[in-house]
Amino acid sequence: MAYLDEARVMLDVEYSTSYKEAQDDDYAKSFMDEKIKHSYQVLGAGNYLIAHEDCFCLLDDDIKDKLKATVLLHDIARFREILVIQNGGKLDHGVHGAMMLSNTENFSSIDVLLPIKHHGHLIEFLYNDDEYIKLSDDKKEWVKKVSYLVRDADKIANFYLLVRAFGEIEKIFFVKDRFENPYNLKPSENVADCFMKFMAVNRGDVKNFADQALMILAWIFDLNYKYSFVYLEKLKIIDKICDNFSKFFEKEDANMYKSLIKKYVQDKIA
Repeated sequence: MAYLDEARVMLDVEYSTSYKEAQDDDYAKSFMDEKIKHSYQVLGAGNYLIAHEDCFCLLDDDIKDKLKATVLLHDIARFREILVIQNGGKLDHGVHGAMMLSNTENFSSIDVLLPIKHHGHLIEFLYNDDEYIKLSDDKKEWVKKVSYLVRDADKIANFYLLVRAFGEIEKIFFVKDRFENPYNLKPSENVADCFMKFMAVNRGDVKNFADQALMILAWIFDLNYKYSFVYLEKLKIIDKICDNFSKFFEKEDANMYKSLIKKYVQDKIA
């Protein structure tokens, strides 16, 4: 069985099994339904990058197939994660997903496990991972390329979801009870500083809705491949996201953030 075909079967089994365990938990089931769709949306973005980026497009078909499978499996533990959370527990779906796959025959190699383990973390988590540190330079470079592929495809799909279902996403991520002063239109110093340095924002620094919005916009600085930016520009996603989030900032700041992001994207495409 080809890598991608096997990955599809594994993902469907994990989804179906977890869905049954959810029983009458409608929220968990709805979450799982969204995440199975998300997994294939991420695969679609990954396919585009694999077909266009120089470091992937000339590879053998077998290697490309394994890359596609890795992309598809990035959230294989998402279904288990929501069950644990709904029962009051905690689970890192990237770490757990890598652990699950480490027991398989075809997906236990380090270039599958590390990209999946750290796809939802700041990139420094990968660079500081003991398993990554002990790799040869050539192997490190390949693991980075695969990690960037998974991370970029995931963020492209998330950006697309933000445009397609902004109202629903807003209800999930912008909950006033999470923050002491949620409606402050000025981002916190650490968050604004990261953004102005074109860096991803640490979730732990998010203190209000402005921080939350700027953290999501800063995902753009975590993209690595030229065709990730090309893809987003083709769909005019960045304009739409900036406009949706503008209400969380003072008008002058909202215009500045949009201008900076637009220039950043154009520079990456050039």
